[in-house]
Amino acid sequence: MKKKLVIIGASFLQLPLVQKAKEMDIETHTFAWEDGAVAKEYSDFFYPISITDKEQILLKCIEIKPDGIISIASDLAMPTVSYIANKLGLTGNSIECTEITTNKYLMRQKLAENGLPSPKFEFISNSTEIDFNIWEFPFMVKAIDRSGARGINLVSNHDELVIAIDEALDVSFKDKVLIEDYFEGTQFSVEMFSINGEHHFIAITDEFHTGAPSFVERMNIIPGNLSGSILEKVIQLTKDALTALQVEQGASHTEVRVNNDDIFFIEIGARLGGDFRNKLIKISTGIDIVELVINNALGQLVEVPKPTTTKFACIKWIFNEEDLKQFNHIQQKYPESVHEFVVFTDNFNNKVTNSAERYGYIILSSMDYHLLLLS
Repeated sequence: MKKKLVIIGASFLQLPLVQKAKEMDIETHTFAWEDGAVAKEYSDFFYPISITDKEQILLKCIEIKPDGIISIASDLAMPTVSYIANKLGLTGNSIECTEITTNKYLMRQKLAENGLPSPKFEFISNSTEIDFNIWEFPFMVKAIDRSGARGINLVSNHDELVIAIDEALDVSFKDKVLIEDYFEGTQFSVEMFSINGEHHFIAITDEFHTGAPSFVERMNIIPGNLSGSILEKVIQLTKDALTALQVEQGASHTEVRVNNDDIFFIEIGARLGGDFRNKLIKISTGIDIVELVINNALGQLVEVPKPTTTKFACIKWIFNEEDLKQFNHIQQKYPESVHEFVVFTDNFNNKVTNSAERYGYIILSSMDYHLLLLS
């Protein structure tokens, strides 16, 4: 009898999960609104229910009797995943873990309680609550419960602060926002996989952003340009942080900034990172992390395989018409390096302010790190 897997979400982020499950001959049950549900046509069963409607999804899951429940690259889906998993006795992280890892304020509190490197932070609802005897510009303003650079801004004066708070409140599902110190440094993400509380290092990613004010990711490269004792320190601190946040199962995505020997945590998600991390990991290491996520969710004990390839894998995003011209040139000059080239639209009317507004991407591989930087 086929295993049954419930998947929360049906956007392009979940499409690799649905396709891999089908490839593994697993029966898929996908929940999401129909608008933008590109994974619907690949699913065995599709239910037009909001991914945040935990109780209605639970009632349907009681009928389905699934062997596992999962979502990837979506913070919004994770509370439903952990709620259903805990109600039905399926493999997953605890409800408390999910509350902590999808709320930036609770995450900062837990890291600080455990003595892990984290910037100064405060929970506010408007600019009048800020004590400027303690806070100095510039600092970050963040929606506490969103990802993909939504509601995130670096502010340098009071006018920018008021605008940033309004923007964060507008996109947040809560009524307060987080402010925190801005830490200069090189940004990396650490991709991990946890099995019963044991954390396994998968890859280090170089993250390149647009910079202030919104820090939208422009390019990622795996493996990142970090090695030796500082990489070992980052890995160990990440494992300590995952333990502190009660992460027990599945993929995780941790963003850190490094400045010489100083390391600070930016964000930690108890789910697979977005921006097609799964594809970059597969190209660079040979590890099929989506398959690992599925097997873990089904309660099948998995061993994390050792890397089998040593390529550099890169994704570059289209922000404007010049990027599109450059990527067309790359495809013509280095066709053997291009794995995927997708353009969502060629209507470049709006400035990109968060990850969802980017216009497309190109995925490349090379044995030469610097070639990917320069191409």
